[in-house]
Amino acid sequence: MEPLSLSEFDRLPLHKLVYQKLRDSILTGGLPPGEKLIENDISRQLQISKTPIREAIRELSQEGLIVHTTRRGIHVIDFNHKDIDEIITLRAELESLGFIRASGNLTENDFAYLESRLFRLAECEQRQQYGEMAKADMEFHEHIMKKSGNSRLLKAWKTIASQMQVLLTSIDFYSLSSDYAQKNHMQILHILKHPDEGDVAQMIKEHILTSRKLILERVK
Repeated sequence: MEPLSLSEFDRLPLHKLVYQKLRDSILTGGLPPGEKLIENDISRQLQISKTPIREAIRELSQEGLIVHTTRRGIHVIDFNHKDIDEIITLRAELESLGFIRASGNLTENDFAYLESRLFRLAECEQRQQYGEMAKADMEFHEHIMKKSGNSRLLKAWKTIASQMQVLLTSIDFYSLSSDYAQKNHMQILHILKHPDEGDVAQMIKEHILTSRKLILERVK
């Protein structure tokens, strides 16, 4: 990690800057699952004291991206088969509820934004920018969850979504899925626009759960 710049200090409290820097590294695979985090090393790399680092680690722990264990100390979340099954199953249920609630709240501006994310997905897939695909994918889903109007549902989803993004990036999931944007998200967007033509809750569940087998095989 690069030291924090002076321009960054002007924008946010120091612990928030550290949080964002560590979070970005985790989500993009710079800090892979299971990687041990040592406060002294982070302090030296970022050229700051350990106090904001501890606060940032506390927030990342609350988000489920960092784990404290007696044997291994502080490390980035990693996944066994049970973890993966729980994350995918819970995500499917949360999004099923969220998409139902959002379906009546989406405006033309919302649909334009969602279409822009699908364009970005297709663009990144063509360029084989799989990390950027993960980001655009989550932005698509997050926008719909925000439109559910349920802040507690959104908060629960964000924790699962962050862990899901770490998992998908770590196994290079998007390299396994051809025409990902066109074959999956376009159908979801169509049903959101035309709710009388299908069951959006069932479609989003199938969209998420069908990836489970592929993910588990990849983890092996």
